[in-house]
Amino acid sequence: MPTPIILAPGFINLHDKEKLELGRQIRDNYIWEYPILPGAIQTYQQMASNREWKVAGKPRKVSRVYEWLNEARTYDYFGLVHDGFEQFLRRRVLDYLAVGRTAFGAKKTGFLEYLDPCYLRYSREDQEWLNPVTDTKYRVDEIYVDHSIPIGAMGKFVAPLMFVVPTAMLAWLIREHDRAATDGRKVRDVLLVSGQETAQAIKEAIEQMVELWSGADPTTHGVPVVHVDVPSTSNIAMEDTVAKLSISEIPPSFDRQLFQFEYVNEIAATLGISLRHFWNSERATNRALEEVQEARQMQKGPSAFVRTEQRLLNRAIQDVFGPNVRMAFDEEVDLQSRKTNAEVLKLYTESLEKIAGVFGANINGEALLAWLQSDGILPADLSLVEEIELGEQRSSQDTPTPTEGNTQEVSDPDTPSIEKSLDYDDVVIDSSGRLVDKRSKVFSFETVLETSIANEPIPESPTLEDILELVHAEQQGLSPSGNRSNGAGRQHPGDH
Repeated sequence: MPTPIILAPGFINLHDKEKLELGRQIRDNYIWEYPILPGAIQTYQQMASNREWKVAGKPRKVSRVYEWLNEARTYDYFGLVHDGFEQFLRRRVLDYLAVGRTAFGAKKTGFLEYLDPCYLRYSREDQEWLNPVTDTKYRVDEIYVDHSIPIGAMGKFVAPLMFVVPTAMLAWLIREHDRAATDGRKVRDVLLVSGQETAQAIKEAIEQMVELWSGADPTTHGVPVVHVDVPSTSNIAMEDTVAKLSISEIPPSFDRQLFQFEYVNEIAATLGISLRHFWNSERATNRALEEVQEARQMQKGPSAFVRTEQRLLNRAIQDVFGPNVRMAFDEEVDLQSRKTNAEVLKLYTESLEKIAGVFGANINGEALLAWLQSDGILPADLSLVEEIELGEQRSSQDTPTPTEGNTQEVSDPDTPSIEKSLDYDDVVIDSSGRLVDKRSKVFSFETVLETSIANEPIPESPTLEDILELVHAEQQGLSPSGNRSNGAGRQHPGDH
C-alpha cells in the first residue's frame, strides 16, 4: 500500500488523464487510509444508494425498464459480473466524489452497464468510446458522462474530495506520529548525550531493544541497560543528560482538538452531509444545532447526487425505450425535519390569522400553499384541499405518514411526482416490483349528467330512465332523438 501523501500541487491544472489517474489512486487506495474520512464516505454512499425508486409509464415499457434497472451490470478486470442497481450506484458514488467524473453505458440491445471513468477512453478517429476492461466499444450516443464540478467550456472538472485531501494528509501524519511514539521499535529522532562512552552505550542498548522487539531470545541478548556516571555532588537530573533534536515532534502549541474539529467540518462541507452523521462530540453539538444541520442538508450531498442520477437515467431510458416512461427516486426524510416544518407551518398560520383579524382581510389559500411549497415546508406535489361548489371539502391526496422515524418523498421537489403525471392506462411499480398506482380511462357520471342536462331538453319531471337514456346517448355521441350529436355537449374522458 503506497503512502497516502500526494505530491500534486495545482491539481486543477492537470490534464484529464493525470486527473483521472490521481482520482483513481485516491478512490482505490488513499482515502481508505485517512482518519475519519472513510466513515463519512461510507455514510454518504449508503444514503445515496439505499433509495427506493419507482417507474411509471405503459405497462410493457414499465416492466422492461424495471428489469433493465435491476439487471444493471458491472464487469471487473477478473471477469466477474456484478448484478444489481444498488452496486451500480455505490460505484458511481465513489466516482462522483473521488474522481469527479461518472460514466455508464446504455445500449438499446444490451444492459445498463457501469463504466469506470478512469479507464474509459475516447477515439477521435473512430468517434467511439472504448472500455479497456472488457474491450467493448460504444457509440457516442450510448455513453452518458457527467462531472461533479464542471468548470468552464474547456472540459475541466474537479473532484469534491480534492479539497479535503490536503487536510486529510495532515490528519494521517498526526495519527502515524502518535502510533510511532507509542511503538518502541520506531525511533524517529536524534539523541544528544554527554560523553562518547555514554553515547556508544545508548546506541548499543537501542539496537539490542530493537532486536528484542523483532523476536530475539532475551536470554542471549539480555536486558538493555546503560550506565551513566553522574557526580553525586551535582544536582543534575537524569533526564537532563539526554536531549532530542525533536525533528519529528509535533509543536507543543499545536491544538489537536481544534484541528480535528476543523477537519470534520471540512469533510461535512465537502460531502454536503450533516456533521452528526459521521462524527459525534457532545461538546461540539446539541439538538438545536442538529436540527439546523439536518434542515440545511435536505437539498445537498446525497440528495443532489440522487437528483443528478435521476435526470441521467431518465435521459437514457428515453433513448433506449422511447418516451412515456420515466423513473424517480424516493429519499428518506428525518422525522425531526417533519416536526420542524410542522412548527414553522403552525407559526405561519397563527400569524396570518392575527393579520386577518387586525386588517379584516381574507387570506388567499392558493397563494399561501404555493409560498409554503416554495420554502420547502410542504411537499411540492401536495394538494391540500379542493373546494366544491356545494360547499363541501374533500382531501385530494393523503400525505406521507412517517413510520419508524422516516418517511418518503419525491427526491426532486422541483418536478411533479410521477403519480401525478400519469397518462391513461399508465402504471407505477416500485423497486420491489409491486404495482403501487395506475390510471384508467373512465367517465365521470356526475360531469356527464351535468353537461347533458345543460345541453339537452328534458321533461319537467324526469324519471331515472330518462336520465340514464340521456347519459347513454351522450356517451355514444347521439342526441336523445337518435341523431348524431355535433360534439358540443360531448364530455371528454376524465378521472373519477
